[in-house]
Amino acid sequence: MAAKKSLIIYRRLLQYSRPYVGRIAIAVAASLVVAGTDVTSVKLIQPLVDKIIAVGNVSLLKLVPMIIVGLAAMKGIARYLQEYLIKTAGQLVVQDIRNDIYSHSLKLSMGYFSRHASGNLISRILNDVGIMQRSAADILVDGIRESFTLVGLIGLAFYNDWKLAAIAFLALPVAVIPASIIGRKIKNNTRRGQAAMGSLTSVLQETLSGIKVVKSFGMEEFESQRFRRENLAFYRFLRKVIKYDSLATPIVELLGSLGVAMV
Repeated sequence: MAAKKSLIIYRRLLQYSRPYVGRIAIAVAASLVVAGTDVTSVKLIQPLVDKIIAVGNVSLLKLVPMIIVGLAAMKGIARYLQEYLIKTAGQLVVQDIRNDIYSHSLKLSMGYFSRHASGNLISRILNDVGIMQRSAADILVDGIRESFTLVGLIGLAFYNDWKLAAIAFLALPVAVIPASIIGRKIKNNTRRGQAAMGSLTSVLQETLSGIKVVKSFGMEEFESQRFRRENLAFYRFLRKVIKYDSLATPIVELLGSLGVAMV
């Protein structure tokens, strides 16, 4: 029975996902690029260095840092597309499901509303907004972890060639600026998104607490459209959080590749 129910849910999710199959396909393609760059980094860099040294043309070693940074940039773009598109597709599916549940709820009989508390109905319609707080937390954790990695790489670079490392070190503040901007953007949009979720919750509470009036005056469609507008407003803020969250990992990985290139 449980397996059958899971299959039904899976089919329903597939139906809701159909309008967004294009962005899901691009996300899958981007994930293949991410995997491809990882494999290329392992299979190409070290053999290339060994071959250059074997040939004796050490000047070609200057190309290796460029290849490392180039692969990191390609991987970063692909990772951003992968995470942004798949996460926004998921939130669009959630938005559509939420709209349909709300519209369906308004069509139920008064007996249903008498048997079920409005709080339970609201919890069924709304999803947890914890993704926004987790996004900010993930940025902080990634930033701390990559900072320690970067410090270690900088130390190794100074040990190998302090003059060259000093020149490269001057460019690091410029590279850190985007991470700071992303953190502020996520914080601002998280706060605004929470306000939008508050408006969405208010619409639900007003409608469900006054469901007799809504049904008496035939206002189901009006309330359904009002909910859709608030739901869309919330998604737009959530989309911005996803956008900046998806940028964070590629940026810190690119910074890490720059550190490796310096060494």
